[in-house]
Amino acid sequence: IFGPYPGYDATANGALVVAGVATVANTGTFNDPSISFGASLLNGGGFSSGTSGGIHIHTGTTCSDADAVGGHMYQLDYESITISEDPNNDPWSNVMWETDSNGCFNPQLDMQEIPLQYYDGNSAPTDGDYNVNGHAAVVHDSSGNRIACGVINKDPWNNV
Repeated sequence: IFGPYPGYDATANGALVVAGVATVANTGTFNDPSISFGASLLNGGGFSSGTSGGIHIHTGTTCSDADAVGGHMYQLDYESITISEDPNNDPWSNVMWETDSNGCFNPQLDMQEIPLQYYDGNSAPTDGDYNVNGHAAVVHDSSGNRIACGVINKDPWNNV
């Protein structure tokens, strides 16, 4: 469940307010892991028509400290766990939300496949492991600013 990003004032005049949930499912195999990632978002205010922005799982495991949310969570290959700033290597770079002509999130973010990650709701996140459970999902505005955050967990009603 998404709430305001830490330090983002969702009550300020003109602020973008987003609500909704993220969905994660395993789509790969043990030897070739991948997840499908989707979201149902609600325009709580401020989003204009015809805009878009990013929505991604990040390396951090909290939404209470902006400095601990981290960057996009992915690995480039099986041999090394590497975070690269090169957007050509980032499978999250094309995972986007968009609004329709009425400013509604439309369509809802369909399940998008992200390679080399998996979801295990019974396992806590650990360093160097690419289980997305317990990691922060972040909604970005059209300029890339972080405006909403929620932690992936097996109980979607556990407010974060």
